[in-house]
Amino acid sequence: MLHAANYIFLHPLKFLTLNAYHMRKIIFFSTFLFSLTFLISCKKDSNKPDDTDYYIEAKVDGVQKKYTANTMAGILNYNGTYSLSMAAYASTSSVESFTLLIGRTDGPVTGGTYNYGVSSNYQVISGYVPVNDAEVAYGAGFEDGPDPALQIVITELTDSRVSGTFNGSYFDEGGIGSSKMVVTDGKFNLPLHN
Repeated sequence: MLHAANYIFLHPLKFLTLNAYHMRKIIFFSTFLFSLTFLISCKKDSNKPDDTDYYIEAKVDGVQKKYTANTMAGILNYNGTYSLSMAAYASTSSVESFTLLIGRTDGPVTGGTYNYGVSSNYQVISGYVPVNDAEVAYGAGFEDGPDPALQIVITELTDSRVSGTFNGSYFDEGGIGSSKMVVTDGKFNLPLHN
């Protein structure tokens, strides 16, 4: 599982130059991986693959997808960088999944709208593995351009769950390639582990 996360979120780093903006991204990605490790280590055994109360779903290039296995979300404060990490999988034995992350440097993640490239105080990124192969990874929130930017909206955030919407363009090669998938009507309702 961490192999997929490493590919999705670390593979693009080899192309970055080390200016202040990119250093923030590196710190952010490191926080994400730490958050992902936290989420994986504390997932509950009671989360069944067919538990449709918790999910991430979206239309990917117009095709409806729904992920209900290993659903999880977690909040982390790592040296003043706050993150909300969310994930759901196609099955308990698959890497086919959606992951979403909001990170803030100016305070905890709260309800509201988070758009890619709008603020230097927060960052949004997402990964999508459309098949059970970690080498086929799409990412959003890594590249500027004319395509619809990643947007994550938190509509409810309680001590036990998080829900909201998301959409944007996802690019291959972990988010830096030229082939894209457009994600629309994304929704999530996930158990929150603190």
